[in-house]
Amino acid sequence: MAQALETRCSQGWLPKLGLARLAAACALAMGVSAAAAPPFGAAELAPPDVDLLVQVRGLDEVWPRLERTAIGRLLAERIAKSELGRSWERFAEAHGEEPRSLAFALLGKDAVWMAREAGDDGEQWVLLSRVEAETKGDRLAAWRARPLGGGQYLVAAEGLVLAEAPPWLLVASAARRGLFDEVLQRAEAAGATPAHASLQDRLEPPAHFVDERACISAYLDRAPWVTQPTLATVAVGERGIAIELDPARPEQRPGPPAEPLSFDRPFAQLAGSLQRDHLAVVFSAGGVDLPLGGEWLAALPEAAVTPALGSVAGPRRIWVLGETCGGRRDPDRSLKTPAVAFAVEVHEEERATNRLEHWAESVAVAVNRRFADSIESPVTASPTPWGGRVDLEPLMRSLSGGHPLARRARLVWTVAADPDRHWAVVASEPAWLRSIAGTIESHAGGPGEGSLADRLIEASQQAMDAATRDPLDLPVQQGWVRGDAVAEHLRGWCRNADRFASPERCEEFKVRWNSLAEWADSLGEVQWTVVRSPSGTLRTSIQLQSPSSAVDRGVSALGGSGSD
Repeated sequence: MAQALETRCSQGWLPKLGLARLAAACALAMGVSAAAAPPFGAAELAPPDVDLLVQVRGLDEVWPRLERTAIGRLLAERIAKSELGRSWERFAEAHGEEPRSLAFALLGKDAVWMAREAGDDGEQWVLLSRVEAETKGDRLAAWRARPLGGGQYLVAAEGLVLAEAPPWLLVASAARRGLFDEVLQRAEAAGATPAHASLQDRLEPPAHFVDERACISAYLDRAPWVTQPTLATVAVGERGIAIELDPARPEQRPGPPAEPLSFDRPFAQLAGSLQRDHLAVVFSAGGVDLPLGGEWLAALPEAAVTPALGSVAGPRRIWVLGETCGGRRDPDRSLKTPAVAFAVEVHEEERATNRLEHWAESVAVAVNRRFADSIESPVTASPTPWGGRVDLEPLMRSLSGGHPLARRARLVWTVAADPDRHWAVVASEPAWLRSIAGTIESHAGGPGEGSLADRLIEASQQAMDAATRDPLDLPVQQGWVRGDAVAEHLRGWCRNADRFASPERCEEFKVRWNSLAEWADSLGEVQWTVVRSPSGTLRTSIQLQSPSSAVDRGVSALGGSGSD
C-alpha cells in the first residue's frame, strides 16, 4: 500500500485531485443549512458504481480540533505549502477574504464528495453542499456563473458546472460531467419512487454509524486502499482521532472463534514487554488475519504455519514488527532493516517441533518448484541448535540483486517454552528469532512486573468493552504501532540512501521516505481493536493518540493510561 501511495504521489495524482476538489469547493459560496444529513444518507444520491464517498459535517468545528493533533497540524502544513494551498490563498485574496474563514464558509456544515474511476475518461467527481436559497443569487453573480438552463450554471474561469437541486448545490468538472448528470437526476427526484438503483441499495450501515457525533463518514471501494468495500466514520476529539471501520456489505462467515482474545497475567506480562521494545505488535485470537499474512501467503501458500500445526495450535497469535542489523558477513551490518516474527500458542512442545520440521521441508520443496527458473541452487530446510531454518538466500539473491531488505530475509523457527505455555515462533532472521524467543521465555509464565500486568489486563479489557456494541460480539484482535519508532526507522533508511538507491536516485529516495517518516511521526500511537459479530463480520475500532511516555506505552497501547 505504501508503494502504491508513493507511485500516485510521484505521478502528481494527489495534487491534481486536491486542486479539483478545492476548486469545486470554491463554488459552494452559497451559505449553508444547519440541518445536516445523517452519515451515509447521501449514498441514496450516488450511482451504484461510485467507489468513493466522503461526507463532512461541521467542518468549521472539526478542523480546529483536528489541528490540535499532530497529524492535523502536519496535514494543514502540507496543504498550505502545496499548489492546492497556494491556489486557495490566491483565490481568497482575490475576493478580499481570509483563506481559513473562506474555506469554512464554502465547505459549510454538510458537504459530500463522490467519485468513481471512469476508464479512459479518468476520475469523475461531484461535490454537493446544502445551501440557503436567500444567499444563492449573490454568490452566483459574484462568480459570474453563466446560466445554462434547467437550474444549471457554467463557471468558465474555473471549468466548473453547477446545478441547483434543493437543498443541494452540485459542483463538478465541466469536462467530465457524467457522474454529475447521474447524481443530479437522483437529487431532483428525491422523495419520489426511485427510478434508478443507488449506492444506498448496496450498503448496510451498522446502527452505530447513525451516531450523530460522527463528523466524517466515508465509503471506499478502490484498490489498493481497501480489499473489500468499507464503511468508516471518524470522530475528532480533544485528545485524538477515533475511527470505526465496517464492511459495507457484510457477508455471512463461519462462526467466531471458540474463545475471544483474553489477557491473563502471563500473557499481559509478555504483551507489555513486546510493546515497549518493538515498532508494532498485534495480538489475535485464532482465525483472524494478521498483518501482511495475505500478501505473503498469496505468493507462497505453503508457508502458512497455523494449518501445519493443526490441532497442536492454541487460541492465541502474536505478530511483531521490529528491526535488526546484519550478521558478521553482511556488508551493511550497521544498517537497521525491518524484521517480522509470528508466534502461535501451542499445546505440546514435542509435537509442535515435529510439525514445524515437516512444515519447513514442505516450504523448501514448494519454493524450488515455484521458482525453479529464478534460483541458482536449491533452497533447503535444515535443523539448527535452536530449531530450524529454510535457507532462502539463493532465491532472495536472485530476485533482489542483493538489496539490503531482501538479502536478510530468512525463514527460521523455534519453539519457545516455559512452565505454563509454549509458542511456535517463525521469524525472518536468526538473531531476531532468538530475541523474540528470549522475550517469550523470560516473561511468559514468570513472576514479571505484577502491577504492570494488572494494568495491561484492565486496559485491554477497557479497550475491548469500548469496541463491543452487542453482548454477543467477541473481541478477537488488538494491535499497536509506535509512529515515532517507525519514523526513526525510516529516517535511518534516508541516512543510508546510497545503500537503497542508485546515485542518481538517492535524493529522490530521501525526499520520499523522509516524507513518510513525517507522517508516521504525526500518527503518534495507533491502537486498534477488532470485534467479530455472531455472524462472523469483523469491525475495527482505531485510536490515534499523541505519544505517551516510554514507561506507560505498554498500558496505553491497550487503551489505558497511568503509572505506578
